[in-house]
Amino acid sequence: MAFDVINAGMHSLIQDSGRQGMARLGLTQGGPMDPLCFYWANKLCANPINTSAIEMTYGGLQLQSHMDCTVAITGAPLKVTLDDETMPMWNSFTIKAGQKLVIGHPSRGVRSYLAVAGGFDITPQFGSTATVVREKVGGLSGNALVKGDRLSTRGEVKPHLMLPFAYRPKFSQQVTLRLIGGYQQDLFSDQQKNRLYHSQYRVTEQSDRMGIRLMGEKVSATSQQLISEGIGLGAVQFPPDGQPIVMMNDHQTIGGYPKMGSVLSVDLALLAQCQRGATVSFVPIGIEDAQRVLANEFKKLQQQIMVPVS
Repeated sequence: MAFDVINAGMHSLIQDSGRQGMARLGLTQGGPMDPLCFYWANKLCANPINTSAIEMTYGGLQLQSHMDCTVAITGAPLKVTLDDETMPMWNSFTIKAGQKLVIGHPSRGVRSYLAVAGGFDITPQFGSTATVVREKVGGLSGNALVKGDRLSTRGEVKPHLMLPFAYRPKFSQQVTLRLIGGYQQDLFSDQQKNRLYHSQYRVTEQSDRMGIRLMGEKVSATSQQLISEGIGLGAVQFPPDGQPIVMMNDHQTIGGYPKMGSVLSVDLALLAQCQRGATVSFVPIGIEDAQRVLANEFKKLQQQIMVPVS
């Protein structure tokens, strides 16, 4: 039982929650750029949160179904039609065998997620199905989806659920990123730090799943002669041109550019949904405050309740 890919869209990838513990092999984590939207797509299908789903960048995916199954689409708002009938996002609904699902392009935001009840049947590589095209690992032979691909699934039909509007994330072209200082922040003078925290940057067209490149006031470290070391998700690097690069899910595992710190994990989803030209600013946050923010976000997530759709 399967879906046929009629149109793959700009960049559609099979993702689970990511490939953990493999950096020692030179493999990055991959996974969803917006974990919250990925999480809700699976929850609306009554799936475990690590179930393989499709991340769509700027939409455009079209699928032909060969079985009855329940699906859900979350993330950047876009038009969804099933045999020309408009279907809601943030709701699960059932596709019948022979029907065609057409996903449009987002009016704002960048990435949307499609989950199917029971998940897509993808063989894990190095413990994960997450697709990292640069490494040719995960998904379907390490590649983005293309027209003619067939996606196998168990085709489960589940009761329909909806996430109420109040709990759905907002997508903005102006975001503030909380930055946790790292040990290399001592390579930046107070003047350079103040420049970063009192400037606005714009997302450039050179941004991708590896890193979000920003353009604005130049920030310089006292030294560029550093030994390469491991890089974590959210690290903010400053290459010789002084323009910050925020490391995203497909980031390289080692690098030698100076890093002032790392963006708070819950803020990375906001950045991942920024279109080219979006305005980005940074504010510092201490580690204890960051831990409190994460604890509060987790608590709020547990309080968000899906409701049945009649």
